[in-house]
Amino acid sequence: MATLRYGGYVGRIGTYRVKGDHTNQRSSPYIRSNNVVRQLSAGTLFRNGQTTDTGQLVNGSRRWYGSSSGTLWLHSSVVTKVSAMVYRPTFRKQGDGSRYQWSNCNPASHAMAADRHRRGVDPRNHHGWKPTPVEIRNRLIAVYGDRNGTSLPQNDVAVQHLYLVNMAVRYNVPWSSFRSMIISGRGAVVPIKYSVIAPTKYDASPGFTGGHAVYVNERRSSDGRFLVYDPLADGRRRGIPKGPQWWPASLLQRAAYAYPGTNSGCIHASFTKDTEP
Repeated sequence: MATLRYGGYVGRIGTYRVKGDHTNQRSSPYIRSNNVVRQLSAGTLFRNGQTTDTGQLVNGSRRWYGSSSGTLWLHSSVVTKVSAMVYRPTFRKQGDGSRYQWSNCNPASHAMAADRHRRGVDPRNHHGWKPTPVEIRNRLIAVYGDRNGTSLPQNDVAVQHLYLVNMAVRYNVPWSSFRSMIISGRGAVVPIKYSVIAPTKYDASPGFTGGHAVYVNERRSSDGRFLVYDPLADGRRRGIPKGPQWWPASLLQRAAYAYPGTNSGCIHASFTKDTEP
C-alpha cells in the first residue's frame, strides 16, 4: 500500500531505468539543495509506487515518480520505463553470396538498425521489408557509385530513402554517453577495429584485423555486457560464433576506441531513435 504524498496517485506503476549517470534521487518532487538523497548511475532500476503531476516543472513537465513510501523521487525525464524485452531485430549476415558480401558490414549493420528503429513495422512504401544488406548496398551504388567500403552517413542516407529511418550519426561520442544512450532505449551501429576482437572467442573471421562495423542492440544490467550483432558471426564453419553475442563492455569499448579517427575516450556511432517508451 502506497503512502501518497505531494499530490501522488497510484498510476504509471512499474519499473523504470535511470537514463544517465550522476542522476539525483530526491526526497521530494522538487529541485532543492537539501533534498538530494543519493546520485544514481545509468541503468539503475527504480520501482515507481506513485506518480505526481504537481511537482516542480522540469523540461516542460511536472510529473515525478515516487517510491511507495513517498520518500524517494525521480523526475519523469530522467528515467525510461522498462519493457518486458527490448525489441530485437532479425540478424543479418554479410556473407550472403552477394558481390560485396565481405565489404557489407555497414549495410548489414544498418539493416538491423533500421529494423530496430521501426520495431519491425513495415513503412509500406515501394521498397522491400525487412531491411537487407543487398537492398541497402544497391541504393548506395545508385547514389555513390560502385565501391567497397561505405560510411555511416552514406548508410544513413540509404536507410532514410528505403525505410524512412533517420539515424543519428555522431562522431567522438564519450563512452559514458554511448552507454547512457543504449540504456535509454536506442540501438547503434558502431565502427570497430577487428584486431581487438581477433584474440577472443567472439572472433568471427580468423585472420581479419581491419576496420569493421557491428550493430549494438542493448545492455544487460546484471553484468554490463552488450548484445552485439556482428554481421560476420554466421556460424559458417566450426568455431565461428553464430548470431548475436553478449560481448563484455570492455571488449566493445576497446575495439571502438581502436577505430581510426576517434579521440581518446570516444567512439563513433550511428543511433536509432529511442524505441523503448
